[in-house]
Amino acid sequence: MTAKINVPIDDRTLTRKTILLVEDDRDDEELTLRALRRSNIRNEVVVARDGQEALDLLFAGPRFMDGEVDSCRPSFCSI
Repeated sequence: MTAKINVPIDDRTLTRKTILLVEDDRDDEELTLRALRRSNIRNEVVVARDGQEALDLLFAGPRFMDGEVDSCRPSFCSI
């Protein structure tokens, strides 16, 4: 599942980054996406259902992603 949200700010440097959300509970996923929207964080969000799917997305490259992958230097954030 991919949720795309637009950011209404002038500096789009941070908005070009895709957020990888690793979450197996659909209710928690929806709460997280809602919190991101309410915080005005409008980056594209890709949801992985488990750790293996997340690793596949991070290290398998463009075959798992729609569109271009410009960098293979992921940033990690634990919430």
